[in-house]
Amino acid sequence: MLLYHQIRLIEKWYPPFNRQPLTVHTLKELANQAKITVIEDFSVTTAVSFRYKKRKLIYFNPHQPYQQQVLCLGHEIGHFLLGHHDAWELYFNPLSMFTRHGIEKDASIVGFLCLLPTA
Repeated sequence: MLLYHQIRLIEKWYPPFNRQPLTVHTLKELANQAKITVIEDFSVTTAVSFRYKKRKLIYFNPHQPYQQQVLCLGHEIGHFLLGHHDAWELYFNPLSMFTRHGIEKDASIVGFLCLLPTA
């Protein structure tokens, strides 16, 4: 599915997305609504997301500049909302170098829209 259409689906599902700048607090609420667990962890550099036994997890370092927190959380939530973790084997294999870069860019666009909406 094209990124534009995926962004429109996220906007319908969570109306504040891409309408107003989101905060770390509202991103944690968004994650909660999407059944994503956000765990504060100072051992990660910024944030990382993955699935573990059907759970959606984001490990997040809150000891970084506030705007970077928003970007990182939005990026990792974006991976889940865009379905990147649902197709893990398809995206992350030695033959998918170009796709891997594409999904990182797509998740980063979601992160930036959390900080700087373009409605």
